[in-house]
Amino acid sequence: MNAQLKQRIVSDEEFWALVESSNERLEHVGGRVYAMAGGGYTHSRLILRLGSLLDVALRRKKCRPLGSEFFVQIESSGEKLLPDNVVHCEEPRFGSNGLTLLNPIVVFEVLSPATERYDRDDKFDLYARIPSLSDYVLISQNFVRVSHFARQKEGWLMRAFVGLDDVLHLPNIEVEISLRELYDDMDVPLQFILFPQPESGQDPQESR
Repeated sequence: MNAQLKQRIVSDEEFWALVESSNERLEHVGGRVYAMAGGGYTHSRLILRLGSLLDVALRRKKCRPLGSEFFVQIESSGEKLLPDNVVHCEEPRFGSNGLTLLNPIVVFEVLSPATERYDRDDKFDLYARIPSLSDYVLISQNFVRVSHFARQKEGWLMRAFVGLDDVLHLPNIEVEISLRELYDDMDVPLQFILFPQPESGQDPQESR
């Protein structure tokens, strides 16, 4: 999330008027309006690639993908959010003006430095209120890394995929996404995990 545009509480009607007149991507959270930070070149390419992979994978299936211009609404509290990609499987349910989806099953966010904490924490908490949502997927633009949160009876289970040979399985929508295909021809490095080394002269056994 970027700058808060309105300090006061804004009605739904005022929000949609702002969306109509603004060139920025806006979200309506807690009654206030926020402008979303731009993600840059790699961010835009990842969104486009993801949308293309989903479109091909879901062709002639019961589920349908939507791009980054369509809002998801939290029906219980009214927040209106803009995911980078979203998939629904049931007959789509829309908000009163037809501009928001109420029943997504999978939400995808491509992370950027300005929004990563928001996407991982506050925005996830909002999406988790949607009863139909079964999967939340975060895609890094800084490293080859995909974080998959799957809803379980006891909470959300997270798995991280960090290798080009890894494949993200989304059985609820019958889709598999290869990280090699997702990151193909993009200048995104592998994520190396560095372990602390013992100080010089120290017995390695003593550092454990």
